[in-house]
Amino acid sequence: MSGKEKVKHGINQKIKKKINQRGFAARQFILLFEIGAVILSTVLIVNYQRQRSTLQREFYEDMRERMKVANSLVDTQIRVVENIVRLTRIDSQSEEGVNKFERYLTQIVGESSDIYNIFVQMDDGEMYSNNHLLYQLRGNPDVDTCMEAAHKEESMIIWSEPYYSSMTANTTVAVALHDSAWKQTIAVEFNFNPIYMNLSAALRNKGMSFILFSREGKELIFDRNQTSLLEMVTGQYPLHLASYYARIGRQTQYQPYQEEIMNGDNGLCYMQSLRNKIGWKLLVIYNTSELNSNSHGMLQNLLILFIIGVFSILIAVLLVVTYFTKPIRRLGKKMANVNNLDNLIPIEYEKDDEIGKLTQSYNLLVKRIHILVNNVKAAEQAKAQYEFRMHQSQIGPHFLHNALYCISSLIRQGRLDEANHAMIALSDLLSYSFDTVNNEVTLANENDSLKRFMDIMKMRYGNIFHYDNQIKEQFLNCSVLKLTLQPLVENSISHGLASVEEGEGRIVLRAYRHGSTLSILVADNGIGMKPETIRQIFSGTFETYKKDRFSNIGIINVHDRIRLVYGEGYGLKIRSVFGQGTIVRICIPFRVFEQ
Repeated sequence: MSGKEKVKHGINQKIKKKINQRGFAARQFILLFEIGAVILSTVLIVNYQRQRSTLQREFYEDMRERMKVANSLVDTQIRVVENIVRLTRIDSQSEEGVNKFERYLTQIVGESSDIYNIFVQMDDGEMYSNNHLLYQLRGNPDVDTCMEAAHKEESMIIWSEPYYSSMTANTTVAVALHDSAWKQTIAVEFNFNPIYMNLSAALRNKGMSFILFSREGKELIFDRNQTSLLEMVTGQYPLHLASYYARIGRQTQYQPYQEEIMNGDNGLCYMQSLRNKIGWKLLVIYNTSELNSNSHGMLQNLLILFIIGVFSILIAVLLVVTYFTKPIRRLGKKMANVNNLDNLIPIEYEKDDEIGKLTQSYNLLVKRIHILVNNVKAAEQAKAQYEFRMHQSQIGPHFLHNALYCISSLIRQGRLDEANHAMIALSDLLSYSFDTVNNEVTLANENDSLKRFMDIMKMRYGNIFHYDNQIKEQFLNCSVLKLTLQPLVENSISHGLASVEEGEGRIVLRAYRHGSTLSILVADNGIGMKPETIRQIFSGTFETYKKDRFSNIGIINVHDRIRLVYGEGYGLKIRSVFGQGTIVRICIPFRVFEQ
């Protein structure tokens, strides 16, 4: 067997394996679906291509009509400007003064929106203009050059190339004509604003832009509202087109009112008219992606027909499959949930056929799994209870060691009344901590226990710190694990405030609710902890001196007990700045205590 045959054989085997893995009804459904899909797809693709071709043809016809209208508008304005040049004359032999002539020229400019300025130069060199003062101040060499060219070409209208006029602060062209009978040369500066508005209206379409070129391929105007379709020269003002378009503008001369369509490599379609009598040419740019989007609605209609056909086949197959395979699918669905041990329920099936026997076997399996799951859950609960008791048992020796040390210190100092008071407080604390009936108490109970503990600490440390419990009454009936606050406050006193000056230490307790979480803050202004110390405490790698063997038992103990009871999402969070203080936040579920 050759290499190609081996590859072909391997592909066939994979296809057969995939088909055999599916049920009988599924295989029949796939076969019918493929036949219907092929037929429908063939018909719809042919229709789509025909309609798209028609859409493109109609689009290009519409473009050609738009181009004819646009060219007609350009030629109309050209004729208007040329008529102004032909009809404007000044009788220099009359007795009317210069101001009269300038007012006459100003009136002509005011009555026509197609020109910016008008100039009349007599053969003797005298110049008149509607804006003569600005002409004298700034000059206009392009107009002067155009008038000189017109003087050489008797009775011929001369059109200049576009230039930036300092008198109008716009791009314009000069149009000039010499009249030897009147011994004067008339010139105007072309106003492109009307023609720009007319072209924008005639060629307005989403995804369409235009450029009007001069005889030498220079840009006269372009659509500034669709610059996204045009490649611009960056860093220049006013805006200029890239040289790519100038090459199109300089292409071979053509007869007027004919069009040529070009497809660019950048997803744009170019349609250009041929040059008019003065050599101007119009280029229209259209984004072909916009043309494709216009056929989207047509494609959607064809897809709807395809879906309707497929849906009809689907309904017929499903009716058969549902009737014959419903018991098997129900059994398969139940057996697929074997991984979800909490969602295993027996199946009710009364018939004594092959499916009934499979159902009975499955129900026996479910019953056995439930027994095993219950045994495992009971073992896990017992383990968690044992770990909780172990952690809680560490708290007793922890605070008992510190309390006895305090009482011993009071006795050595001869403060027997205080020692007796401390013994009573210690007795109440032991009774509270060794109560094994309730692992959870109210926050009020935890506050009372903490108050007794603080009485003992006050006797030992005196007034080196102030204790401020700011927990609001609205949280006192919330449920909290027993011996949650005391170890944290004890840690603040023993380690955080051990080195502060008398009266400077401060411990503050607050509580607030955030959604379903109750947060209790234990803050002190003690020595604080370094970030590395906090990481070591939570990772269990923090090492202490032998004499300080109970250090930080309280923090990690409270953290572990909360996580054992409430889950991994709860516990302690510590924020501390070394040399400034520490804030320990206790995060537990917010719920009212219930007996």
